Parts: sequence; C-alpha cells; structure tokens
Amino acid sequence: PGERAQYANPKQLEEERKHAKSVEINNKLDIVWKIPSLKREGEASVEGILNQVVLDHLQLVPLQWDVMVEGKPCDSDVVADCTVGDPMKLEVKLTNWSKHNVGPFSLTVIPYQDYQNGVHNYDLQDGITFVGSNTFYIDTVSPCLVVFIRPPT
Repeated sequence: PGERAQYANPKQLEEERKHAKSVEINNKLDIVWKIPSLKREGEASVEGILNQVVLDHLQLVPLQWDVMVEGKPCDSDVVADCTVGDPMKLEVKLTNWSKHNVGPFSLTVIPYQDYQNGVHNYDLQDGITFVGSNTFYIDTVSPCLVVFIRPPT
C-alpha cells in the first residue's frame, strides 16, 4: 500500500500544503535566465520563498502567445525549416485574456541551429542577421487586446 504522511498537528499539515502549493507554482513559472556575454544560463526557482500572502493573491496571467514562421504556426515541437541566405518572416501575436492590464514584457528572439541529436548551437555569430531588433518591449497589454509583433511588409 501507498505510504501516508503523518502530521503531528494542523500547523505542520498547513506548512506542507504551503510547500506543495509553492512547488506547483514554481513548476508552472519556468523562469530561465541567460547572460550571453558570459555564455551562462540557468533556471530560477521561487520554491520556498513564497509566503501565504503572496500565495493567496498570486494568479497566473492568462496570456496566449501565438508564434508564426512564414505564416505557419510554430510551436515547441515544430521545426521551422529555413534555407541559408533566405529571409524568414517571424510574427508573434500576444493576447491578454485576463480582466486586467498586464506588463511590462520583453520578448527576445534567440535563434539556434538544431543538430537533430539533442545538441543546439546558439553561437551562430555571422550566420544570422536581424533586420531591426531581436528584442521587443511591450509596456502594457490591456484586457482582450491583441498585440502583433511582425516585420513591416
């Protein structure tokens, strides 16, 4: 049979519930950081640092990010094929489904070469050129507002 935890008192049980909620939120946030100049990256965790006041008021914002490459939907499991030397059209649509304004946001496009063996080459140097910036800043997205980030036509 499954192992059941025994708690000496309600306070201990409440602490375990807080911890479980913190772990759940941490798993949903998926916070990553990167310092390209130092070639360092990692993941940040909020596990164990969220107090009950924060947990009671924390709600994930219902944002929808739609990414299109050459007019076709692109997801994490979809490979965007491109030919060396040919320009690519990248579009991002951000929709705020919440009842409140959200922001600010920063969206950075980080291209890489996938060797199809689990190895990704992020050091493309002169292998890619952006027309304009590869980072977009959005101050505020109002409820039900759709923001398009696309190159000029």
